[in-house]
Parts: sequence; structure tokens; C-alpha cells
Amino acid sequence: MNLHYLYCILAFSVGLLAGFQGIYNRYKKDSLDALGTLPGVAYLLTRGLVPAVVFIIAYVTGLIESQLPVWSLGFGLGAETVLRTKFYLGEAQKPGGKIEEVTRGLADLLQWYQNRFLESMADSLAESRKRFVNSELPEKAFADLCILVVNNLPAYPDKQITTEVDTGINKLEAEFKAELAKGGDPAIVNQKYRLKLGYLILDIAGKRGFRTLLS
Repeated sequence: MNLHYLYCILAFSVGLLAGFQGIYNRYKKDSLDALGTLPGVAYLLTRGLVPAVVFIIAYVTGLIESQLPVWSLGFGLGAETVLRTKFYLGEAQKPGGKIEEVTRGLADLLQWYQNRFLESMADSLAESRKRFVNSELPEKAFADLCILVVNNLPAYPDKQITTEVDTGINKLEAEFKAELAKGGDPAIVNQKYRLKLGYLILDIAGKRGFRTLLS
């Protein structure tokens, strides 16, 4: 077996990292969960395969014969450079008289391709988030959950997160009381705000923070 083909892993890895960057920019703390979805896996594989296949073709056809690790990294970085390239086509006047540059290139196709997968990931990720909150949220009333989180906040090291959580809880508590004052069914309102609190914590602190603050 010709082990030289294995150098394509370097090009493949560059594509994977570039693909993960797009996922992270969209989903932040939910990035790893997004990767676990079928669209997430498919997206990363296709991003990695492009430079890897180019490297293999170049090697098989004899275009490259030595310094294969360098070539593999070069194909990985080069593919990303080409995919992100835009060409200046001129200027166009928008409504209101604003002038904008007109650019086109493979970057537009890459953005369209990436968005299709990111949107598909969102559907799978939403189901995953629902399952997590429903299974991990303690069986306590909304008011008791708020007290639990507030009592656990001092243990959390990230002050920005604790501030956001505290602000979010105060807002939810005000909305909860207002909805009850309007005659809302206590049981329905309680369940509604239990879930709102769960998603709030998940959005701000992620799954590990969720378990820390709600345990």
C-alpha cells in the first residue's frame, strides 16, 4: 500500500477546520451539538474532501512527487483561499443613492452552500435542545427553579454569564407575574416559564453551565 496517499489527511484537516469555523460562528456554544447532526457531519466531510481529492489527483497524475506534507497543507490552504475569493466587478447605486461595490466569486457559492447545511443543522439541533431541556430540567415550579439558579450563580466563574443569567431571570419573573395577573392558567403559565428559563440558561451557559446552575 502506498502510504503517501495518507498525506491527504493534512489537506482534509484544513478543510475540516475551515468548515468548523463556519459552524462555530453560527452556533457558538451549540457548535459541538451541531456537529453531531447528520447535516453537520456531511458538511464537514465535504469541506475536507475538496482539498484532499485535489491532492490525491495531483499525486496520482505525477504533478507532485516530493515534499508531500507541504503540498498537502498547500492544497488545503489554497482551496480555502480560492473558495473565499471575490472579484471586483464595479459599483451599483442602491435605492436612496447609496453606492455599493459589486463583487462575485466562489465565496458566494461557498456561502450559499454553507447556509443550506447550517439551516438543516438548525432543525436537528432544535430537536436535540428540546430533548435536553425536557430531560435535564428539574421537576420544580418556575419560582423554585429561579431561586435554585440564583443560589448557584455565585459558584459560576464567568461573571459576564452570571450577569446575563441574572438579568434574564429578572425579566422572566416580571413577565411571569404579569401573565398571571392577566388571568392566565397557573399550571400552563408555570410550565411555559419553566421551559423559557431552561432555554435561557442553555443559550447563555451551554449544557455544562445548565447542569451547574440547575443542580
